[in-house]
Parts: sequence; structure tokens; C-alpha cells
Amino acid sequence: MCIGIIALLVSLALPSLARSRVEARRLVELSRVRSASALLAQYAGDHREVFPQDAATPQAVPQQLRYALALKRAGLVNDVREIDGPEVARVNGTLHILMTVAFASAPSRMEPGSVVHQETSPASDVRLGDVLFPSAKGALLWAWDRDRVIELSPWCCVLPASPGAVAFADSSAAFRRWTDGLDGQPLIVEQWVGYPVLTTWYGSRGRDR
Repeated sequence: MCIGIIALLVSLALPSLARSRVEARRLVELSRVRSASALLAQYAGDHREVFPQDAATPQAVPQQLRYALALKRAGLVNDVREIDGPEVARVNGTLHILMTVAFASAPSRMEPGSVVHQETSPASDVRLGDVLFPSAKGALLWAWDRDRVIELSPWCCVLPASPGAVAFADSSAAFRRWTDGLDGQPLIVEQWVGYPVLTTWYGSRGRDR
């Protein structure tokens, strides 16, 4: 009888514990993207308002991870792993937090009908003032799901859409689904441009909410 009661209590407690773990993990992710956003702003403030880029990498797309090298060279972090935070297990050595390609690509290369494939598009300086809608333009995204091996989380662009931590250019942060950035419209992608936050249409002049 006693064992049965204990088993019942455990079965009732497990869902609550699981929810608590998920909530704790989300709070960590939200805190880390907000901290990374502050690093972007600090870097830009020290570098003619230009967002960080790895000067040794000429293409725009790799900057979504290599921005971390620019932060390290600037002395803002001692190790790029600090961006994820010590409490986060890295996935195959990859940072969890991606910077939007819009902060490393000219907006003219991310407009419908004028798209240059982002994997070959050269990196360009993008400044704080180039972001027309700071409170609506996603800057950083917690992209990797720690429960998977090396695969994008359900943030983008699979269904069902699950919320992910996103920091915006005004340093605010929130949990968003990739579908939230579509404003009810279908996902339209051309040469890898058009994914919410990651490669937003119109680049730094675009909106993700």
C-alpha cells in the first residue's frame, strides 16, 4: 500500500519537475541572448557603431557564428564559450547563439528581386543606425537545441514551431516562434534570404515582429 502511494506521488510530481527544468532552461537562454546583445552594442560603441565581424572571413553567412571571434579580439570575452555561458553544454563545439546575417550583409543584397546568395555574398559593414526598427529587428537567436546533435531547433523552419530566445536590436529579449516573424504570411525564401531573424527580408531595414 505504502509503495503504491509513493509511486502515485512520484508520477504526479514528474510532470511538474519536467516543466520546472524547461522553464529554468528557458530563463538561462533568455539571459544569455540578452547578455550577448549587450556585447554587440558594446562592440559597436567601440568600433564606429559597426556590428562585429571576423575580418578573416569575407562572406556574410559565417559571421552569424564568427562574430564571436571579433568580440574576443576586442577583449570583450576571454573565450568565445563565455557567450553561451558556463552552464551551457555546447553542441559539437558550436555556439548556441547566432547573430543575424542582416548585421553583416548590405540590405540591398537582401531585397526581393535583388538577392545575392548569402553563402557567397561578401560581408559588409552594418551600423547601429542602419537598423530602422531596433525594437522589431531580431539581432541574436538561441538556435541550437541542446537535446539534439547538430541540428537547428524547431525555431526555424519546421513544424510545430517552438519558442526560442531572441534578442532584438534595442537589447530587449523575448521568446518567439519563427512563425511570429511572418505576420501571418507564408514563408518565402530566395537564395537563403527570408528566414525570420536569421536572414530577414531587407536585412537591417527589416522587421521580425
